[in-house]
Amino acid sequence: MKRIIVFSCIGIFITGCSSIDLGFGEKKEILLPDSKKISSQSYEKRETKFVPEIDIINPEFNVGVSNLPKNKDIKVDNKVNFDISDKIVKNRITYRKGAEEVPFTGMFLLKIGTHLQYTEQYVDGKLNGKKIWYSESGEIGMIEEYKDNILNGLKTTYYRDNGEMKTKIPYVNGEISGEMISYAKDGTVISKENFSNGTGEWRVYWDNGKLREEGKLVSGRKDDLWRYFDSDEELEKITEYRNGRVLKNEWFK
Repeated sequence: MKRIIVFSCIGIFITGCSSIDLGFGEKKEILLPDSKKISSQSYEKRETKFVPEIDIINPEFNVGVSNLPKNKDIKVDNKVNFDISDKIVKNRITYRKGAEEVPFTGMFLLKIGTHLQYTEQYVDGKLNGKKIWYSESGEIGMIEEYKDNILNGLKTTYYRDNGEMKTKIPYVNGEISGEMISYAKDGTVISKENFSNGTGEWRVYWDNGKLREEGKLVSGRKDDLWRYFDSDEELEKITEYRNGRVLKNEWFK
């Protein structure tokens, strides 16, 4: 099996290939001789906490109005709710446009047409309650629980097609702490992983129950070797981390 290894912090120049810009924060296209094009991401200079990526819903994704399901309108049982475009944040305190003198209490939401995509709850200008993302079909995709702007409680994700719970991840003061549980579509438990203050073994799975990625978290940051698999559980990539920073990537496909 052909392997391709890319080390960070080393400039790479290959005769007959396009040059590689190693600037940070931009997506790069690397063309190797007699090989397929490989899309890679430049490495971040700063060490950041790990944000779980569960393939249920992309919080940054907004569907186009033409692609929305018809006659799907989710009612929000909250009399005080405003469009998220009215949200203003100053010194980590949230206000509503036009009422900047009083910290916001209530709900901000994002809708496109009749389709509700996202809600978040505030008390006295701080996230207190739930952030909820909805899938393109209008079902709940992910829920996070907050207290005073910090993740405290459960992050739960759900399968797109049947709405059943997929993962349950406990947080204490912004760190994964407690028992993380992954479920199959029929509700049976696939795995249980124990975390303490952001440290533990991380494993998540594809919708078909196959392993998607596994690795170690230390104080909320990726560390050592992480393995990434395709939906048939064939190894695609191994990435080596140190305290959240990428040292090298090795591709197997």
